[in-house]
Amino acid sequence: MTEFLNSERMYLIAQMIRTLLPIMAGIGTVSSVIGSWSMFVKWHKPGYLSLLPFARGWVFAKDSALTPRLMYSISDGIILVLTPIFYWIRANVQLTEMTVGNFTFYVDRPMIIITVIWAIMEVMRFGSSIFISANLVKKSGQKKRWVLSWVLFPKFSKIVWGLTNRYVKEEAI
Repeated sequence: MTEFLNSERMYLIAQMIRTLLPIMAGIGTVSSVIGSWSMFVKWHKPGYLSLLPFARGWVFAKDSALTPRLMYSISDGIILVLTPIFYWIRANVQLTEMTVGNFTFYVDRPMIIITVIWAIMEVMRFGSSIFISANLVKKSGQKKRWVLSWVLFPKFSKIVWGLTNRYVKEEAI
């Protein structure tokens, strides 16, 4: 087993993951923007607001209380701003070997601070999305199980709700 997980092989695995993550993040971001744009148009809001980091969260949470709306729009905006910075650093900074106990892994040293900020913002966005999703589902007259979908799979939910006529009815929002 230790021969399989040697340092060279671990470095290659880290490089492969490093290559795939920006592609997956790009697909997620594009699908989120498409879904948000379509939903905003249904709400008679300019679709281009889905491209603006802090405005996107503010418009999306428009019918929620002020505190979750602020938390969601700030965290969503910071995450959207940090994402390209994160992947630029990942593409341009050399990986450094780090050993903890008997496990060796590779990190980008400048990424530690960005990753901590990103993790805090994700927790903040997740926490506020529970209230925002519940309010959105209630206002649109959909079944409560959609709250779980919105919390766990927000990009998928945005695409489904944005690109179909069945969800987010104009009169309900």
